[in-house]
Amino acid sequence: MVQVALASFTTAAAAAPKRTARLTYNRGAGAGDCPDVEVIRAGVAARLGYEPFDDRGELLVSASVSRTGRVLEARIQIGGAGGSAAAERKLSSRQSDCLELASAMELALSIAIDPLAGSRPRSDPAPPPPDRPRPPPDPPRVIVVREPAPPPAPPPAVPKVPIVFQVKLGGLGAIGAAPAASVGGTVQASARRGSFSIGLEGRGDLATTTTLDYNGTQVGEMETSLLTGVLVPCAFRGVLEGCALVSAGEIRASARGLDRPQQVTAPFLAVGARVGLEVPLGSILSVGVHADLLVPVSETVLRVSGQPVWTSPAISGALGATIGARFP
Repeated sequence: MVQVALASFTTAAAAAPKRTARLTYNRGAGAGDCPDVEVIRAGVAARLGYEPFDDRGELLVSASVSRTGRVLEARIQIGGAGGSAAAERKLSSRQSDCLELASAMELALSIAIDPLAGSRPRSDPAPPPPDRPRPPPDPPRVIVVREPAPPPAPPPAVPKVPIVFQVKLGGLGAIGAAPAASVGGTVQASARRGSFSIGLEGRGDLATTTTLDYNGTQVGEMETSLLTGVLVPCAFRGVLEGCALVSAGEIRASARGLDRPQQVTAPFLAVGARVGLEVPLGSILSVGVHADLLVPVSETVLRVSGQPVWTSPAISGALGATIGARFP
């Protein structure tokens, strides 16, 4: 009995005419990247085994896709030939997956148009008449799925610039800092990072002797020396250096050959600039030369019996050479 009933159902399904429908399809706001109407038509036809859509079809099928927040929603309405709505169904995808929602729409449309299509035997389409050329095959349809852009690459790490410590020893010759030209020595400790450094320098000029002339008569001698500390901020470009100088210290003077010789000490304050050349010798040692110009902040006057015998000039200068070592 089961076989007879099954055979009767199959015969009835095969005899049932294939149903057709008119399709309207709309992609609403936020759903522009979902499959278009041609993709939906092809998917439904593949499920039914024949082309169900015809402008003269007895059913009116309306489908639309829209996005609300992160949820994609499809709405399907089935109407009769007179335009009255017979059924409505809503589908949604919370994963915002257009392809998943389109596949569900195709299945729902297939069932709504022809519920018996699954039991109808498939038949291959009839070949075209011999006198008519075979139509060219449909071009393959390409569905473009937008993938999220990869995250931007992290910015390259900025290399750390190490701090290098340096010690320098040097000698110099100076004019204008004392009544006579003098020679002396320097010692400097500095910290450098990249193209800038800051250092502290000690300078000592050896004592020089000057003959004292009082009213055209040689009355004795005066011995002077200079001892200062200097703040030295510098900028470098290659082997060239440019520095500012802020110097503070004292100048000492003592007289000899006078009736009442005295020893005096006067403050020495000056600002100025330095230009130099520093050449590395390997990874640790370096040699350099420099020229300094200093402008005294206050004037220094040395007197004998109330009469001035030397006044500091407006500018003093020095030429020096150094040898240095860097750590580490």
